[in-house]
Amino acid sequence: MIWLCIAIAAAVYFWPGAPKEQPSLFASVSAPPAGPASPAAKKPGFRDAQDAMAVVRNRLASTECLTEPVAQAINVLTLALMAGSDKE
Repeated sequence: MIWLCIAIAAAVYFWPGAPKEQPSLFASVSAPPAGPASPAAKKPGFRDAQDAMAVVRNRLASTECLTEPVAQAINVLTLALMAGSDKE
């Protein structure tokens, strides 16, 4: 009977439970102070957009997926980019 109690106690002691949260190695190190705010991100311009469209067109052409409807859609987007650049 005593051996049974010892076996139960050992099973309860070694039973896998929820993992205990270990303290982080860097818990005592504070974060560095924030520096000056970075300047606002530059918006992509017309030239950046045109370059991106050229990459897309070349990718579609190289994979032989540049069908006539797709080419027309790219042309519409290019015209929209040009119209949008006039407003800047």
